[in-house]
Amino acid sequence: MKFFVVAKPTGADRTPHQAAETRAVRELRDRGIIEQLFVRLDGSLSYTVVEAETEQVARAAFEELPFIRHGVLEIEIFPVRVA
Repeated sequence: MKFFVVAKPTGADRTPHQAAETRAVRELRDRGIIEQLFVRLDGSLSYTVVEAETEQVARAAFEELPFIRHGVLEIEIFPVRVA
């Protein structure tokens, strides 16, 4: 099932978590969960296309990310279909 994840920065400092976030995102890509990741040029939002069995699986995967765990980003997850 496909999901669209919208992430918004909270204003918290991302610097201490950046390296771990990069590794964790790479792992989700390697596992086939993250299919595409886009970031607005102004950095105000990111958009991710995700493949997961359920919304709960998608949410659990994103909750593993350091930026989510440490409150750097807030996410919304939307189930979608290819049109």
